Formats: sequence, structure tokens, C-alpha cells
Amino acid sequence: MVERSFPTPESPRGATGFTRFRDGAVFALGLGLGALAAYLLDPNAGARRRAVFGDQARSVARSSGRKGIKALRHTRNQLEGALANATALFTPVGPASDRKLAERIRSRLGHVARHLEKLELDVHKGDVLVRGQLDEREVQPLLKTIASTRGVRSVTDNIERSSEGQQPLQ
Repeated sequence: MVERSFPTPESPRGATGFTRFRDGAVFALGLGLGALAAYLLDPNAGARRRAVFGDQARSVARSSGRKGIKALRHTRNQLEGALANATALFTPVGPASDRKLAERIRSRLGHVARHLEKLELDVHKGDVLVRGQLDEREVQPLLKTIASTRGVRSVTDNIERSSEGQQPLQ
């Protein structure tokens, strides 16, 4: 048997705050479930509403499944890349060919600077000569990226700098 406290002359405060909250929550839940039942079981439009609700639930399930698969694939690719980088740190390998090193540098520069077609890279046994014209703001990040590329021994900067207002050479 559940005992409930009701206001009496001896206890003017009556039920505790939690009991009142719980009773209100149960009432609101019942009210919401009743409204949902009336909405879905309506004899005129209830069948259509149930069908739409079912279609939307299936759509959410399918799309979340696809997104989950994409997220797993992305995570797997990230882990494979991290493993390859870690392996490269501890695997003694001879120096990369000049052509391969130039390709490695260009692949990293795409994230740093625009108009890479205006840059020329000359690579010889790990020494990199950079020529061309580039916006002043992009030169330092570009040189840091080149210097931090695996296989690069030195970087020689022969870049013509242009300010923001000037157009790069065509």
C-alpha cells in the first residue's frame, strides 16, 4: 500500500515537491499519449498519418544507417593513414626519387596556397628550389610546408611576392 501525504492541519506543506512534480509529469505523459493516440487513430485521417509516420521512420533508419557506414569508412581511412605515417617514421627507406619528392610536395601544397600552377619546383637529391610568383601572405606557410615534407633537406626561396592589390603574373 502506497502512502501519500495530503495537507492536514498538522502538515500545512502537504506533499513534497518531488511527489507533486512526479504526479504532474505522469499527468502530462498521459495527456500526450492520449493526444497522440487520438491523432493517429482518427477515423478520417489516421490511416494516412500512420502511413506518413511509418515512411518517415523508415527514411530516418535508412539514412542513419548510410551515415553510420560513411562514418565507419572515414574512421577506418583515418586509422590506416595514421598507421602508414607511424610505419614510415620507423622504416628505414632510401631517399625518394626527385620526381616522387616533387609530387609529394605538390600534394601537400594544395592545402596551403592557390595558383600552384604559377610555381615551379626543382628538386635535386632533397634540395628544393621554388620559383614563381605568389601572394605575400601565402609564402611563409608554403615554405614551412615544403620544409616539413619528408625527404626535403633544404629549401631555396626564389619566389616573387605580390601584394593583395596586384594581380599575379598570367
